[in-house]
Amino acid sequence: MTVSHSVTITSTGRALPSRLIDAEAVRRMVPAALPLGPDAGDTAWSRYWCAAHESTVDLAEEAALQALERAGLTAADIDLLVVATDTPEYILPATAAVLQERLEMRAVPAFDLTASGDGFLPALEVVRGYLAGASAPQRALLVGASTLSKYLDGHDHRTVPYIGDGAGALLLEVGQRDNDGDGHRTSAGAPVGVLGSDVRTSARDVHTFGIFAGGSRTPVTHAVIDAGIQNRLRWTGPMPPPLPVEACADQLRALLARFGLEPAMVQHWLWAQIGDGAVAAIMEALGEEMARVHSTRSALGFTGSACTPLTLDDAVTRGLLATGDVVVLAGAGAGRDLCATVVRWG
Repeated sequence: MTVSHSVTITSTGRALPSRLIDAEAVRRMVPAALPLGPDAGDTAWSRYWCAAHESTVDLAEEAALQALERAGLTAADIDLLVVATDTPEYILPATAAVLQERLEMRAVPAFDLTASGDGFLPALEVVRGYLAGASAPQRALLVGASTLSKYLDGHDHRTVPYIGDGAGALLLEVGQRDNDGDGHRTSAGAPVGVLGSDVRTSARDVHTFGIFAGGSRTPVTHAVIDAGIQNRLRWTGPMPPPLPVEACADQLRALLARFGLEPAMVQHWLWAQIGDGAVAAIMEALGEEMARVHSTRSALGFTGSACTPLTLDDAVTRGLLATGDVVVLAGAGAGRDLCATVVRWG
């Protein structure tokens, strides 16, 4: 008999900033944008952007507190704090440290994980590995937050229609169970929790999309601000080619197979940071119906490191997930190929 550690998602939380941006507002800012937008021909989409007084930690704090409240816990119950963000509060100190102070947490490990696009999934795998290897039951608070609207050029039709702000939080915990090594189980005997991930980086877009000032390569100076180029979110080259459909489908099949699963056994596909056309093509290659797909892209836009937890929270609050459901979280981003995590809900 062995002692195993199963990492489960206890609760979720979300926060959205105060400014609601609809299609008409985008049309007024960049008239050429709408036909090129993520929902071409559909005017029923929206985004949330930060007001001047709102910041990454403001949203992260609100999402974290909601996740704690839903779990019936306080910050004193947390053993690990990780913030996934593409828009840190400061260069120094770490955004996680600022959030730790806001939440009045005790001294625990607290750090950031920065990855553009859907950087939440790499962070989720880091936290899963940390908790799974813990010597005693522990809880972690993982927050994904993004405020990229603060870096937009309001006249840039290649970024303005796509970007939204927000934060999402997951409370994860690990407990010890004496069994054959699979941790928590459903009533049918299937292991429950975050099963594992396939996280890949190709670095294919690192020089063509980003905010290229503010780091050590190009500190912010008066000249940088006056030029208004490198301190704004930019495409500096052509749009990247679409994700390779068959390769993505093969990647997802292989990930599921690691846990004795196949695509037909997945109840919910939660896609983030990927356009509808690419999602539809990959689902078709998998032989799966779009009816199993859940996304918040039309309502919230591309929300960077917050996209996956916001989408998961939306599915949870809508009551879509049942104990034992197999859920695939999938996303991509600048510099990375498809990333995916398999969860058996419960």
